[in-house]
Parts: sequence; structure tokens; C-alpha cells
Amino acid sequence: MTIVERILKVTGRGKKVLHPNKIEITLVLTQVFKEYSLALVNASNDVRKIKESLTSLGFKDKDIKTSHFSIKAEYESKRNLEGGFVTTLVGYRYNQNLNLKINVDNELLGKIIFMVGQTNVNPKIEIRYLVEDIESIKNELIEIAIKDGQNKASIIASAASLMLGEIINIDYSFQEDHFSS
Repeated sequence: MTIVERILKVTGRGKKVLHPNKIEITLVLTQVFKEYSLALVNASNDVRKIKESLTSLGFKDKDIKTSHFSIKAEYESKRNLEGGFVTTLVGYRYNQNLNLKINVDNELLGKIIFMVGQTNVNPKIEIRYLVEDIESIKNELIEIAIKDGQNKASIIASAASLMLGEIINIDYSFQEDHFSS
């Protein structure tokens, strides 16, 4: 008697609807100055002004983190009388990104934007809503996907009047979704 090995392959899916629990605010500061030393001094002054405005809302200096800082020479190219290009130094541009994370609180977010707007720094403001603790959420999704796969296999086996045996193989592949908006 020949034993025929029957294999049933199913794909379990995990899905979870989440609401963001953190807001990340990035303040992008940038200006050009004729001299390198002026760019450096003004970068420092601008950060001080931003930090003073945020500490007035109860934040500490350690809550406001620099994620990028640079000073680079900036040039401009113009045509000369002969039709060629002449490159001249415009000045030195400083770029600095300050990051602040808060719990989701749109009222506080509004106060932060207002206070930063009261400075004469005029940074570009970027706002991202985030979900923290992604690793535990991924683990929950794995559990949900396994239960989904088991349920699908049971339904198929029952409809075909078959009994499920032991699991022979699990092919784990994780489709990563981005958890920010």
C-alpha cells in the first residue's frame, strides 16, 4: 500500500489597527552668513532661543535633541562677460535639526508651534505621528497570523473531510508596514 503525502499550504495574515501614541517634532534651522564664525554663533543663538521657548512649556534641555548639524560653504555660479561661469562664495550655511518627542497631545503640539513661532528663528516644522514599541506589536501580529493560518487550514480540511496532521513546515516571512503617518 502506498502512502500519499498530502500537503496543505495556507498563509496566515495578521492585521492590527493602531493609533499613534507619540508625536515627533523636528525643527529644521538653516541660515546663510558671510563668515563661518557668524554661522556658528548664530546657530548657537538660534538653538538657545528655541530651547528657551520650549523650556517655558516645561521641557528640559535633554528633551530637545540635535539629530543633525552642519556648516557648509555655499557658492553661486554666474555667467561672466566672456560667457563662462564664475563661482563665488556666498557664505556659510548652517543646518541644524532639533527633535522633540511628546505623547499624542494636540493641545500641547499647538502650544509648541505657537512658542516656536514667537522666536525670530522661523524654523521649518516637521510633524510625524508615531507608534512606539513596534517590536511587541510585531510579535502580536505573528500570533494573529499563526491563528489565522490554523483557522484557514481547519476550514479547508473540514470542507474536504480530511484530518489535519502535524505541521511540517512554517515559512516565516514578515511584510513590514511603516508605522508612522
